Amino acid sequence: GSPGQKVVLPGTVVPVALESLGGAILVFLFFTVKRVSKAFVLLVAYGGGSFLFVCFVGLSIHQDFFSAIFMFLVQLIILVLYRYDLFFPALLGLDSRLPVFSFGLFSTIIFFVWIILMGYALCTRQEPRWWESLIYNVYNTFLASLLLTSTLRILRQPSRTIVTGKTVLRVDGLDFSPVIGQGSCCVAWHLLTRGPWVTCSQVMYLETKVLCQSCQDTKASQCSSYRVLYNNVRMVRQLFEALHLGTVRSSDERRKVLQIGWKYTPSPNVEILDDETP
Repeated sequence: GSPGQKVVLPGTVVPVALESLGGAILVFLFFTVKRVSKAFVLLVAYGGGSFLFVCFVGLSIHQDFFSAIFMFLVQLIILVLYRYDLFFPALLGLDSRLPVFSFGLFSTIIFFVWIILMGYALCTRQEPRWWESLIYNVYNTFLASLLLTSTLRILRQPSRTIVTGKTVLRVDGLDFSPVIGQGSCCVAWHLLTRGPWVTCSQVMYLETKVLCQSCQDTKASQCSSYRVLYNNVRMVRQLFEALHLGTVRSSDERRKVLQIGWKYTPSPNVEILDDETP
């Protein structure tokens, strides 16, 4: 019953399987990267490569392959919605997320309506390719479930996001690096990613490879390196408390500050992204 009665050779499964494997690898990498630039490149490579492949096999093998374009469109929507926090960190507020949630929910409803119509055509014997259409409908139901899951996930995402690195500190998409300086950014990165407790000697060793064992028996106030680090910690604490991201606390015993150090205590619904992780 398919238009364009073309003979589809069994060997066609080879390029289709290779394309599916390549697409699966790109999607896996898309879910693992933490930089928006890499995620965008992978998304474009997956969408563009899939579209070109479908056009190629649709023109050269059988035009029924063109139906996969609509599947790829739904897949791209799923990928963007699932990594919404990475692509749109400045729009994580509840008011900003509600329109995106509405779009995802509307898309899910329309997609389910299409699946119901396909199911009706199968039940009433109006679809001559019942076996192929059944597989098509089952796969689309799986995609619709993923689309609904990605849509609901938007409302469960943390409302605050901190992107931290040795030279960068972004909160909800706003760059505070020029405000607090590189030294405070580096201290914030250690507090957020190297915890739970971070000491002066640990930071000095990781950054300068210098062991600070001699200062363990002296007063902290007499160490110039400690004073610089302490000022950076205080800057980070004031910023976090002003933005309601939590606080940085130290040991209850001031004499043990060198041995125990500082600890970042986050507020609820705060997600930390390490910019130094590839």
